[in-house]
Amino acid sequence: MVQDRDSSERRVAKIFSRMRHDGSQQYSHEPRGVRGGAKMVLERPEIEARHRLDVAPGILGRILAGIFTLCGLAALAPSADAQPTATLLAGSGAGFTGESVTVGVFVGCTAEIDAVTFGLAHDEAVISIGSALAGSAFSTVPDFIDIDIAPGGLTYGVIVSFPQMIRLAAITAHEVVSIEYAIDLTAVLPQSTPLSFVPSLGSPPIAIVVVSGVDELIPTTTDGVINVLGPDCNGNFVIDSSDISIGTSLDCDGNGVPDECAIAAGTDGDCDGDGVLDTCESDCNFDGYPDDCEIFAAPPLDCDGSGALDSCELALGLLTDCDANGVPDPCDLTAGASDCDGSGVPDSCEVGLPGADTNSDGVLDVCEVQFRRGDCNANGSVNIADPMVLLNFVFLDPGLVACASPCDGNADCNIDLLDAAFMLAFIFMGGAAPPPPFLACGVDLAACGHPCPAFDICP
Repeated sequence: MVQDRDSSERRVAKIFSRMRHDGSQQYSHEPRGVRGGAKMVLERPEIEARHRLDVAPGILGRILAGIFTLCGLAALAPSADAQPTATLLAGSGAGFTGESVTVGVFVGCTAEIDAVTFGLAHDEAVISIGSALAGSAFSTVPDFIDIDIAPGGLTYGVIVSFPQMIRLAAITAHEVVSIEYAIDLTAVLPQSTPLSFVPSLGSPPIAIVVVSGVDELIPTTTDGVINVLGPDCNGNFVIDSSDISIGTSLDCDGNGVPDECAIAAGTDGDCDGDGVLDTCESDCNFDGYPDDCEIFAAPPLDCDGSGALDSCELALGLLTDCDANGVPDPCDLTAGASDCDGSGVPDSCEVGLPGADTNSDGVLDVCEVQFRRGDCNANGSVNIADPMVLLNFVFLDPGLVACASPCDGNADCNIDLLDAAFMLAFIFMGGAAPPPPFLACGVDLAACGHPCPAFDICP
C-alpha cells in the first residue's frame, strides 16, 4: 500500500510539477491560436503551456477529486454535511464615451476557495475589453490562470494552488480579475449596459463554477453594469444636463445642448464671440444677423452706443429723427448740429415750427438777443440821448455800444446818419415810430444781423 501511494503521488507530482513556478505576477495579452482570442498569460513565454489546463465544463471538481484521492488527501474529500455556498459578483462603473472604466469580479464562499471558472459577457456595440489582469486576491501567482478575451466577453479560470497549500479565505470577497472596459465613442447616450455571467462563452463553453476542496459549487451570480454617462459635449467630465443646471454652461435655446458645444460643432454661430448663440441674440431688423454683429461690423449703425441698431430704435419710437436723415437726433447733435435752446432737438427742425423763428433767419427766436429798437444807449427809454449816442457811435467811438441793433432806428440794416435823422423826426416832429421791436423787447424782424451779444434790459 505504501508503495502504491508513493507511486500515485509521484505520478501526480509529475503532472503538476510543471505548474509550480517562482515567476512574477505580471501578465500580458498574447494571441491564442486554440480559441482564437486574446489570452492573459505569465510573463515568461516558456512556461505558458505548463499553465494550461483545458477541461470540459463541469468536470474540474471531479478531476481535482480524483487527484486528491490519489494523493490520499482525505481531509479534502466531500463532506456529508451541507455543501458550502458561493457567490460571484461583477462590479459596476460609469464613464463617458471614449473613457475606460475598470471593474473587478469578486468571488466569495462560506468555505475556502481553490478554483473558479466563469464567462462574463458584454455588449460589444457599447464597450470592449482593453485589458484584464489577475485581481488583488492573489498574493502569489496562481498555479494556473487562464483569461481569454474575445468580442463580447471573456472566460476565466484559475487554480489557486495545488495541492491546496494556498487557498482563498472563506467569507471574504476576493477580487479574482480586474477588467478595463473601453466605452465606444459612438455609444448611445445615456445608457446602462450589463456585464452578465453566462455559461455559453468559450469553445467548449466555460462553466460557472467555484471549487472548494473537492466540492464543485454553482455560485449565486450578481451581474454588473457599466453606466455610459452623457452626453458630455465639452469634455469636462460633467454631463451636459448638469453643466446647464448648475450654470457652468448656457443653453439659451433650451435644446439641452450647451451653447459652447453648438458653437464648436458649427450648428449655430457666435459672430461676436461673446459665447451666446446668434439665434439667441437680438435681431431687431429680422435680417438673420445679430444686432451686435452688425454694430461690430459697422459701429455708426449704433451712433448713441446703446447696443441697439439706430434703425430699430427709430422704428420703435425710442429715438427721434426730426429731419428724416436716418440719423437719430441725439447723434446729429453729437456730430455738431445746433441746439441753441438745449431742447435735444436740432434747431433745424424747430425753426420751422410756428412762431419759433419769426424773422426767418434760421435762428430760433429764443436763442437770439432781444432788444428795443431806438434805445441806442440801452437805458429803457427812447429820447434825445439815443440819437446823440448813435452819432458818437457812428462817427467817433465804434466801441461805444455793445448791441448795435437798437441803433438801426429805421431798420434798413444800416447804422448811419439817416438813423439819427429818423429818430429825431420821431421824437420831435411826429415822424414814424421805429419798426418792431420798439415798444417791447423782441428779436430783429428785419434780420439785419447787427452785432448784439447782449441787451441787458431785455430778458
